Amino acid sequence: MAALCQPVETQGPLHPWSQPAGLAAPLGQPRSAHDVGSVAAKRRWGYWALPILSGDRPVGKLDAAADRTDDVLRVNAIHQDMPFSRATAAAVHQKIRAPADWLGLDLRLPAGSQWA
Repeated sequence: MAALCQPVETQGPLHPWSQPAGLAAPLGQPRSAHDVGSVAAKRRWGYWALPILSGDRPVGKLDAAADRTDDVLRVNAIHQDMPFSRATAAAVHQKIRAPADWLGLDLRLPAGSQWA
């Protein structure tokens, strides 16, 4: 497989790619990648999981929130649907840093992860 890095983007949680395939989800399971109505301990992806795209392929999900009290963009998790190449990981990190810089927030990545 070629080691080319496609442009990386994130999509809003209501984008169709955020929704699971199939018409009906099993009872008790959320119908989307965001678990707004779920108790925190039962969330799989986070409150608002933003899809991460590499080119036109969904490759992961970003669970992050702006904490204006602490002036921080807090990344709770970066879920990889498949292991990221180094180039993709660097592009994802850059795409996460851009809104933090734009909002004037410090970026806080998950402690103890490859991202910190």
